[in-house]
Amino acid sequence: METESLLLNAIHGLQDPIPQYVLGSLPAILTIGATPFKGVGRKLGWFVRCLGCPFVGLFYFCNIKSDKVTMCAYWLSANNFIVENPNFQSSQIRYRPVGHHAKQINPPQNLHDPNDQQLIMIDTLKDCVAEASLLDRFASLVSLYYIVVGIFIGIAKAIQCMKDNSVQQDWPYIPLLFIWTIPITWFRAWRGLVVVKEPNITDQLSVRDYSPNNLNNLHNKQFCVAYIFLFSLLSPWFTVLIAYYTRPVGFFCRSKFLTIICSVWSFNNIMAYSSHIMKCESQVTGPSLLNLIFSICGSLLLGGLGFLSILASFTDLWVNIFGPSCYVPSSC
Repeated sequence: METESLLLNAIHGLQDPIPQYVLGSLPAILTIGATPFKGVGRKLGWFVRCLGCPFVGLFYFCNIKSDKVTMCAYWLSANNFIVENPNFQSSQIRYRPVGHHAKQINPPQNLHDPNDQQLIMIDTLKDCVAEASLLDRFASLVSLYYIVVGIFIGIAKAIQCMKDNSVQQDWPYIPLLFIWTIPITWFRAWRGLVVVKEPNITDQLSVRDYSPNNLNNLHNKQFCVAYIFLFSLLSPWFTVLIAYYTRPVGFFCRSKFLTIICSVWSFNNIMAYSSHIMKCESQVTGPSLLNLIFSICGSLLLGGLGFLSILASFTDLWVNIFGPSCYVPSSC
């Protein structure tokens, strides 16, 4: 009888649908890992890398704007660029000309010459971009809805008791954890441009330093990178603050669990930003060691988020696993 009871409980557990807030958060999670790389392995690798370091995903989406050439050129390595100096001499650069070290793409010398190599490469980059489907845009809006609603619910629960005694579920923190994806989901839904295939560039794209008259554009890009870093660093901690003031008020198991996630993100964001400023990147994946660290952290965080969704659905597990300090009172 005991074995039969366990089997029935397992079947009922499988019949329970995935929580709506998890499904609603999936498009945002998948959008941050969107990449034109070929192969499931490379796509999955970029996904866990972005999940392990929010700065990586935000850095791409918040810098490309709506320019097709810039969107595609971001995925090229440093070997695909040459810089042209004022004496019209070209030289190889050691880093990708993006973000804090951005450069301008030289326009074609003759727009009417079909053999102009720069024009051919620019047209090739443009062909790699397509408009996002209606389903893609709608999915991004769904994620945006759950995240924004999660913010208001979290604030409301922090300032007053909203617990329903008939519902044995904790308030989910996963949508609020992904508050840093708001710019990403908004850009995908509003701008609607997607790099659908990996740019196949064999020649080198000519770029140049910003002229004195356009230094404001370079400074704006540099400030944008700093703003992205601060946003990716600070925004996840809002979830810990809300969890602290949600009953039971205090730095208990929920706050500690969320603190671990946010601490990993913060540490990785600092490393990614420092690497971009000081060492630059020759490849879009960055230094090999950092890429490995971010990927491992992303894989672990993916499992941690799944575990967090289970804990939110079965509040008794908090106490069973972590002890009495995780007890949530049934009434205010």
